[in-house]
Amino acid sequence: MDYHNKLVLLLLILLIQGHIAYEIPNIALQAFTPSGLRISVPADPEIKLFGVHFNINKDIHELETGEYNEDISRPENGKFTYFNPTLKLKEGDTVYYWVYLQVGDLGYKKDGEKYTVTKLLSIDQFEKARTCAPSITIVDGESSCVGEVILDAKFVSNTIDENIWLIEQYYADEPDFEYVIYKNDSSVLTSQNNLLHIKPKVDEDIVTSNVNIDGCTRKRQHECTRVFINLYQHPVISARLVTKKTFSFGEYKVRAKLPKGDWLFPEIYLEDIEDLSKKIWISYARGNEELTGNNGDDIGGKLLFGGPVVDPLEPKKSRYLKTYRNNQFIGNEMHTFSLRWTSDEMLLYIDDINYGTVSSTILKETGFNSPRKMRLVIGVGAGGPRDFPDNYKSKSYLKPWKSTSNNQVKMFFTSRSNWLPSWKDSELQVEFVKISAL
Repeated sequence: MDYHNKLVLLLLILLIQGHIAYEIPNIALQAFTPSGLRISVPADPEIKLFGVHFNINKDIHELETGEYNEDISRPENGKFTYFNPTLKLKEGDTVYYWVYLQVGDLGYKKDGEKYTVTKLLSIDQFEKARTCAPSITIVDGESSCVGEVILDAKFVSNTIDENIWLIEQYYADEPDFEYVIYKNDSSVLTSQNNLLHIKPKVDEDIVTSNVNIDGCTRKRQHECTRVFINLYQHPVISARLVTKKTFSFGEYKVRAKLPKGDWLFPEIYLEDIEDLSKKIWISYARGNEELTGNNGDDIGGKLLFGGPVVDPLEPKKSRYLKTYRNNQFIGNEMHTFSLRWTSDEMLLYIDDINYGTVSSTILKETGFNSPRKMRLVIGVGAGGPRDFPDNYKSKSYLKPWKSTSNNQVKMFFTSRSNWLPSWKDSELQVEFVKISAL
C-alpha cells in the first residue's frame, strides 16, 4: 500500500471511530538567508510522525504530494522539524502547504495553509538554535545553550571594552560604605600588557573638599555629589567595573592577582541589581598580610572567602560563606577563582581545588535557588565599617577606626602613615573573565 492510500485509510479510521478531533499545534515556518526553509511543530509524546507537503508560489491541492515533501519521525530539541538548507526564498514568496500528524494510532491533517515570506532570518541563528541544548543559565532574561561561552573578556588592548563593561563612577555608599570614590581615572584604571590593572590611590586634598563626580553612573544625588561640612570625605580613589549584561546560574571564572595592602579588599562577585546587598562572592581576601583578633585568629590575606551573602552586617554576612586557608598570602601570585552555580548547589574553586559546596538547602534559604538578575563586578575597595571588624591588629598596629564612629573616615585617613606604606603591591590584576552556560 503506497503512502497516499495509507494516509486516506488513517483519515477514514478517524472519521469512522468518531474520536474528538485532535487540535494540531501551531505550525511555525521560517525562511533564511542566504538559503533555507524551516517548518516545525512542538513535540508531543503522542506524536509518532510529522509529514510536510508544500509548493512554492503555487497552490497545493488536498492530499497532493507537493513539489517538496518529507516525513519526520523523531523530534530534536523539543520540536519535529523539517529543514531544507538549499531552498532559496525571497521576500514576497508564498509557501502553500498541508501537514499530517500521526498521533498514537490516528492521523490528522491541516490543509489549505499558506505562508508568505515577509522577512528573511540569518541562517546562523537557526544553526545555533538547532544544535542548542537548552541551558539553565539565563542571560539578560533569555535562555542560553549548554556549554555556550557567554562572556570571554580578555584585556589584550590598551582600552577597556565598554560594550561589555560599565566603568562605574560614584561615591561609595550602601551596602558596604567603603571609604572609596570610584572613578574612570587613568592613574587608577588601565588595560595593558594583557592585564586589567586597578591600583587605588589616596587623594589627600579631597577629604575636606566638596565632591562633584563628572559622569556619575548612579542615580541618587548623594552618590554623585557631596558637600564638605564637618565629616571627612572618602580619601581613596579606586575603580569598579560591572558587566552590562545580567546572569543567572552558570560557571564563572576570573583569573586574577588580588591586591595586597592594609585595609584593601578585592571586589570580585555577582551582584543582584535589584538588591545590592545580595551577592555571590567569587573571590574575597583582605589585603592585610596578617589581621589577628584577641584570640589569635588570623583573617588576613591567607584566608579566601566565597559564596552567598544576603546581609551586609555580621554575623549574618559570613553565615553562608565558605573559606580556604592558603599557606601564603593569596595575592602573592595569580590564581583562577571559579564559581559553578545551579539551582541545586554552588561549587567554589581556587585553581583546581574545590574548597566549598553550598547546598540546595542554603540556596533555598538565601533565595539563590531561583533566577536573579546578577551582574559581575570587578573592583577594589578600601576600609569601611563592614569589612574589617574592630579590635583586630594588622601586624603591629590596631585597626585605627571604630566602625560605629561618626569620625571613622577621619580616623582611617589620619592613620595613613601606618597603612599606606603597605600599598606597594596594591594592584588588582585581572587576566580574564569567562562565563559559560551550564
